[in-house]
Amino acid sequence: MMIIPPEKRIRVMALETSCQKSCPHCFLDPGQGDFRQTERIALDAHTLGYEAHFYATAVSPRCDAIYKQIGQDSESASICVRGESVAGNVSWLTSKQGRVGFSLHGASAQTHELLAGENTFDITLAAIQHIRQHNPLASINIWCAMHRKNMHELHAICEQAHDLGADYLTLIKLSYLGRARQLDADWFLNQEEIATIIAETEALYATGEFPNPHISLAPNWGMTARQAEKFRQGRKSIYCPTDQYCPAGQQRFAVDGRTKQVYPCHFMADDDHFIIGEWTEQGIVVTNTAFANGRAALEEPCRSCDLLPECGGGCRFEAIVEHLRLTGRYNFHAGLENCRYALTQRINTK
Repeated sequence: MMIIPPEKRIRVMALETSCQKSCPHCFLDPGQGDFRQTERIALDAHTLGYEAHFYATAVSPRCDAIYKQIGQDSESASICVRGESVAGNVSWLTSKQGRVGFSLHGASAQTHELLAGENTFDITLAAIQHIRQHNPLASINIWCAMHRKNMHELHAICEQAHDLGADYLTLIKLSYLGRARQLDADWFLNQEEIATIIAETEALYATGEFPNPHISLAPNWGMTARQAEKFRQGRKSIYCPTDQYCPAGQQRFAVDGRTKQVYPCHFMADDDHFIIGEWTEQGIVVTNTAFANGRAALEEPCRSCDLLPECGGGCRFEAIVEHLRLTGRYNFHAGLENCRYALTQRINTK
């Protein structure tokens, strides 16, 4: 048993069980959350001295109040909503200062609704337009899961986000988790396609063709050798800043607000293979002996690894689920090695 000492560089993400599971790129089912207990975990984490973050599907002023109580900047905290959920929250969302996130998975109804479901494209567009028109203080964040069936729309997706008045566009690589495990193999990007999207995204960012939104790649992307060298030099441009490229299990932990089970990050939540401990009055207690013994391997700065030119850094969970997709087997160590690119080459597959 090992206690993770509270300090501000350690982020505790308190997740209402239904949170993070309604997006097609994320988990399988909405689930049934425990809002009050999740709130208590976030408040206790803040009191103990962690950096506390609160995630819930309840789009309400109460969320805003919790952000303020735990010291999470409510003006930067993102509320993620589906287009159809805006109608019941118009009065609050039109006065919220800070990020309001929408999942918009393509530049056309055909591609968006492949993931989001029928008749959701126009509803989502209308919701974004409504918030943009009536709340100039809101920062609109569009999340888009990229895969083989919409990668040809990359420029159009950026143009659409610009025309909608979005402030941020975050591109997520469709990963093999949650409902995505039900998809056929031809949905998932190969290494060449990944490199193409990264290069095209960086080119769009560099040219400034779309001054808004700010375009970024979510942390579950790897990098090409060129971007890896930039990362080695500390210049990441479109990448999310962290002390280590993947802070899972080192600087980031997720707590299920209903069960109090602890995971290395929110991507791993809701999969029992990745339970590493529990939330207690003392904070995070790691009870998984294998993880506790292997945690030292996470301390090596990502940019010092000999595999960096090949792998480019990335998401440890992405390495694990890619291994699962290609072999049908869990290998937690694959994620600790953080070498998804080398892994896929070794298995000789695209």
